Amino acid sequence: MKRVCLLFLVLCGLLAAGAVIRHDTASGGAPEAAALSVRDGQWPENEFTAAVPRPGTGRVDSAWLAEGAYCGLALSGVDDGAFADYLEKLADDGFSSVEASSEQLESGVSVGTLWENGTASVSLSHQAETLVLYISLQPV
Repeated sequence: MKRVCLLFLVLCGLLAAGAVIRHDTASGGAPEAAALSVRDGQWPENEFTAAVPRPGTGRVDSAWLAEGAYCGLALSGVDDGAFADYLEKLADDGFSSVEASSEQLESGVSVGTLWENGTASVSLSHQAETLVLYISLQPV
C-alpha cells in the first residue's frame, strides 16, 4: 500500500512541476491549493518550509499552499548529485526514509522518496534536474 501511495505522490509531483493544482473544496474535497508568490526563485517562508532543510542548490520555479494540509515546491537545476546531497541533509536533520521508489521513464529515471522526522514529512520526486517537494506537518 505504501508503494502505491508513494507512486501516486511521485506522479502528482511530476504533473505539478509545471502547474499549480487547484481542488474544489465546495463538495468537501481536498483543500484548495493557492499559488505562492516566488520572488527571484527564492525559497518561500512559511510554517511548512521552516520544518525542512532548504536544498543547497536549485531555483524555486513554483510553489503552492493548501492551508493546513501541505506546501508544494517545484525546483529546477537540481542534478543527481545535488539530490543525493539533499537526502543526506534530510538525514542529518533527523529525518528518516520511510519509502523509496524509482522508475525508468523515456526521459530518464524518476526517483520518489518519502521522509519523516515525527514533526513533518516530505515527499520528494526527482527527475532530470527537477525536484518536487510536498511538505506536510504531522499532528502533535
